[in-house]
Amino acid sequence: MTEKKSPHRLFPHGEFQRLAPNLWIVRGGLPFPLYRNMVVYRLADGRLLLHSLVALSEAGMKQLEALGRPSIMVIPNAYDGMDAPWYFERYPQASFLTPDEERAGVAEYFTNFADDPARVLPSLGIRLRKVEGLKFTEYVLEAPVEGGTALIFNNTLDNRGACPPGFLGRLVDAAVMTGGRLAPGRMLRAFMVKDRAAFRNFLATLSTIPNVKIVTVSHGDAITDGDLTARLQEAAA
Repeated sequence: MTEKKSPHRLFPHGEFQRLAPNLWIVRGGLPFPLYRNMVVYRLADGRLLLHSLVALSEAGMKQLEALGRPSIMVIPNAYDGMDAPWYFERYPQASFLTPDEERAGVAEYFTNFADDPARVLPSLGIRLRKVEGLKFTEYVLEAPVEGGTALIFNNTLDNRGACPPGFLGRLVDAAVMTGGRLAPGRMLRAFMVKDRAAFRNFLATLSTIPNVKIVTVSHGDAITDGDLTARLQEAAA
């Protein structure tokens, strides 16, 4: 007798927010008071790259597919693979990418990986910067957008808007996130940094990237205006 597969759990999510003609972000939920973002980037050939997967309702998936063909799925690290099996069931022909060093951890959720993002995305015009000083492997993506560059972060930086309103959301934000600013989260700084000097130096290099127009993070609001160089310098400090 074949064991019946339990349905994948979906959490409430918001609408797609357009950040650039080829870049969108959608905010999803978790079983505790913390939001998470999925970034959708449309490549020059019309295919979609999805970064940090968030399973969506059927209406949300139709909105996604109206933007292009979901083709490349990036699971940034072992902490963000819970929705990879759900996407594989819908898009089995897509390429699923995760850093080589993260595969053992992500295998708790998913095993169908094609390659490391660092060996695939540069040929598509996306530059990757490996974050230095962490206990896990993570990349910051530099993706071309109209008028400049978008920096796509995962857990390296958080921003305001990472948690829902209310007492529990404020408590989580104050305890483990950033308290409402662009910075490395408190939990990451306390438990996931192995070399603070290397990590700080890496963050400092990000403010030297020219013409940054957009910054996205997995937990918190995207930034599309103001002096982004100054914001990145503050985050490094």
